[in-house]
Amino acid sequence: MNDTVDSYRKALRGAKNDFVKASQQTAKQLTKRKAQLESELSRAIAKTKRAEKDLEKKAGQLAKSSRSTATKTNQEIKKKIATLKSSIAEGKKEAAKMRAELKIVKDDLTDAGHHLSHALHIDRAVTSIDKKLKLARQKLKQRRAGCKT
Repeated sequence: MNDTVDSYRKALRGAKNDFVKASQQTAKQLTKRKAQLESELSRAIAKTKRAEKDLEKKAGQLAKSSRSTATKTNQEIKKKIATLKSSIAEGKKEAAKMRAELKIVKDDLTDAGHHLSHALHIDRAVTSIDKKLKLARQKLKQRRAGCKT
């Protein structure tokens, strides 16, 4: 009987340890991915801001130069503005996509945190049960020792 209980206890401890390790690893990986996405997002935002500043700067320069050759430079201005606007729109789309990915990772991280919390609660419960079993075994040994004398 005791061998069976011990084997079940060992299996339960092993499963508990595996669950806790898996939860911790998942949380760690998701935290790392979250940091990567936040970094990529900040780079995309910076790239978009630089493109917007370039657009303003070039538009101002072209506006100054367009006074002399109005039609030719006006077409150039429109082409360059359209190019810069498309790059800005692309940067914004990329940032939006990263935000959506980041939200998913944050949600997964929250779930992993809940699983880790659950695993730790299970760990505490198993430890409590182990203590109770030890006490029960000790009491049983004391009773048996008391009966023999």
